[in-house]
Amino acid sequence: MAKLKDSITFLDSAVDERQASAEDNLTKCEDIDATGLNEEQFMAKAIELIGTIEKNDNKTFKKDTVIKMFKYCGDFSNFRQGDLKQMSQNSRVEFFEKKEWKAYFNSLTKSADEEKKLYDASFNMMFDKMNVTQANFERSQE
Repeated sequence: MAKLKDSITFLDSAVDERQASAEDNLTKCEDIDATGLNEEQFMAKAIELIGTIEKNDNKTFKKDTVIKMFKYCGDFSNFRQGDLKQMSQNSRVEFFEKKEWKAYFNSLTKSADEEKKLYDASFNMMFDKMNVTQANFERSQE
């Protein structure tokens, strides 16, 4: 009974009550305005928004850190891709309209491979700047 009494706190003043929402637990991430930025400037802004890399006791990254890293590394990859997707799409449309299915398929797989390479390279560039290993990042996602 003594433990129960210790766990209850009586307040003399009113307490503002509000309904809890899912947004209370969401990681706050803002978008980067890329206007006029080069790759180095965009990367610096992304790293600034990621902030301090927080780790758990087992040396993996905390959930909020992983979410921010995913968001801003992905944004950096999209920034680097620029017009690559549009140019690839235009190339595929030409083959599609000519009904050259083999060339269309080859163009599709080639552009997917290029986008994947660029995506991976972008993440690695960010990891290098933040002194983070890909292995630790992947382990933190488990």
